[in-house]
Amino acid sequence: MVERISELPSELTRQYTAEGTQLFYQRGPSVGSGTLVVAHDALYWWNSAAGEGLSVPYPSIAIHAISTDPASFSQPCIYLQTDGGDDYENDDEDDDEGDGDGADGNLRGVSWPPSEVWLAPADPSSLQAIFEALSACQAMHPDQDASDDDEELDEEEAEARLDHLDSVFQITSTSQFDAMTDDRFDDAEDDGEEGAEDTANGDLHE
Repeated sequence: MVERISELPSELTRQYTAEGTQLFYQRGPSVGSGTLVVAHDALYWWNSAAGEGLSVPYPSIAIHAISTDPASFSQPCIYLQTDGGDDYENDDEDDDEGDGDGADGNLRGVSWPPSEVWLAPADPSSLQAIFEALSACQAMHPDQDASDDDEELDEEEAEARLDHLDSVFQITSTSQFDAMTDDRFDDAEDDGEEGAEDTANGDLHE
């Protein structure tokens, strides 16, 4: 289960670290900017200014994926679906300190535990490395209950989960993301250069 932490463990075997990573819950506003640490034992996000953070054991991560579709989320990010809940809307059973929207900019203002988390690094080009580090570390900690849970899912519930994922983000495979460039963030000048190349190529075929 996702857990709040009051300090980042001093001794961690780090697979990857991304400074300036924005944390979002349940499509609410950013909780803040912190350090994302993909460690061998768990995934950590730490806000040193607020003195708080979270840890996510890998067996608690049901799905992790790269989301780059601006129609699904405002910025490129890592999407996590955790074991916080299956209905994607928490009842805030364990937290009576906030209203569940994260508007106060800290971990006490959100429903807990979250079932969905978005992690948006300052450098979108690091998403590939974060994804691969997550995949490698999660493989070290297989969820022993995963197969039993899958067997308990009926067809209707499985379809509901897939429909939800389709509505939230566009999954990008590592091979697809590897082929992408940062052209989508470039200005119109780059688009003009590409258009000129297309025109030149078209002339060659005539």
